[in-house]
Amino acid sequence: MENERDNAGYTGIRDENVVYIGKKPTMSYVLAVVTQFNKGVKEVRIKARGNSITKAVDVREIVADKFFPDVRDLSIRTSTEELVNEDGTRSKVSAIQITLSRGLLTGGLGRQQLSGADHSHALHVNAGADNRKPG
Repeated sequence: MENERDNAGYTGIRDENVVYIGKKPTMSYVLAVVTQFNKGVKEVRIKARGNSITKAVDVREIVADKFFPDVRDLSIRTSTEELVNEDGTRSKVSAIQITLSRGLLTGGLGRQQLSGADHSHALHVNAGADNRKPG
């Protein structure tokens, strides 16, 4: 394991089963998740901040739809992180962590098929993994 900073700005020791979403094409991250599962890893975490959150959700959807229909969401956590900019000012940025499992006996969050106006409710159901109530 090594200490490094990736395109998304994350620093620290990298876990083998964590995929950090940054500026690369979406399929690069899909390949990283698929590779982890093909190595026999049972859980993979997808982490993203700011504008990369949308790409993280896309990665999760492509992995489940095209490669592993049996994948389950163990958890979806959202948070706000405070970063120090190069000029010393502080900024808050949203973050997401999606933990996927494959081959585990746990139920996970499952997969909900929703349409139209139901999407906002789905966000609250899935983001409620940390027991926060919508504002």
